[in-house]
Amino acid sequence: DANFAKVDRLSEWNPQLKDKALGKTELISYLDIDGKKQSGVVYYPPDFQTGRKYPTVFIVYEQFFDDPFNGTTSVLNANGYVVVQPSVEFETGYPGEAWMKAVTAAANKLIDMGVADPERLGVQGTSYGGYATNLLITQTNRFAAAINIS
Repeated sequence: DANFAKVDRLSEWNPQLKDKALGKTELISYLDIDGKKQSGVVYYPPDFQTGRKYPTVFIVYEQFFDDPFNGTTSVLNANGYVVVQPSVEFETGYPGEAWMKAVTAAANKLIDMGVADPERLGVQGTSYGGYATNLLITQTNRFAAAINIS
């Protein structure tokens, strides 16, 4: 009805997902090293438990973030990883510094939230994100693992 008191389902778009456990997502905000507000999307594994520290992978690609379906994220979540897509604010001529500021600030936020295990952090990037991944692992020892896809 007009007050949505009686809702009738008209279709089932993804019947194959009906019995699957899916994790939740969350938009987080944090400050980078320059004090600028940044945002990121956190993807939690289906069995996420508050208070437990998880291995966490930061997926990096250019400056935007969004909340789409991502096969890599889904595989990582299904295997117990928290996945984060941090935003990056570039300054012309200094892309490396932007990646360092953005990804490390996002890592600090997840650690402060009690979600990320600081000893089990990883970074993954594809294409331009692959360059960022290579840069990050040569500039900091923060990440225990790195995945460069193309």
